[in-house]
Amino acid sequence: MSKFGALNTLQLTRMVYDLQEQNKKYISEIKLLNEKLKLLESTEERFFKKYLEHNKELIELGVEQGVLREKIYTLENKFKEYKIDNFFGSNSDLEILNIFLEKYALDDFKDYLKKKGVNSVEDILFLTEQDLESDGVPIIQVRKLLQYTKQELEINNI
Repeated sequence: MSKFGALNTLQLTRMVYDLQEQNKKYISEIKLLNEKLKLLESTEERFFKKYLEHNKELIELGVEQGVLREKIYTLENKFKEYKIDNFFGSNSDLEILNIFLEKYALDDFKDYLKKKGVNSVEDILFLTEQDLESDGVPIIQVRKLLQYTKQELEINNI
């Protein structure tokens, strides 16, 4: 005799019906879980994409920060060489010009530059080789004056 032998048809029909209902419930729960899994996967995918975007931004910011630090380092090094006393001290532009001319043994130019209206070291750069040569200044002296002027202005970062 089988295990269902003692049950009547009505009881067996009821058991089959209950099992079918339970099966429908499980199928429904599996569908719901699959939908939640898909939602979780898409959420995780969006999160991962955003995570990658933020990481990329952080890397770019890090690179930018490195570039800025290099610029700061370069400026700090230039600032160390900057002779701020020449420009904010008690010396006037004309005094600085005279000190410059003496430093490079170009004192002979004092009166000439004064006649040309040069009042500062920077003003010398407004003179051209042709201006100086046409006034009878020897070419070597012309080139020394212009070269030393450029050199001095670079040293002082002007």
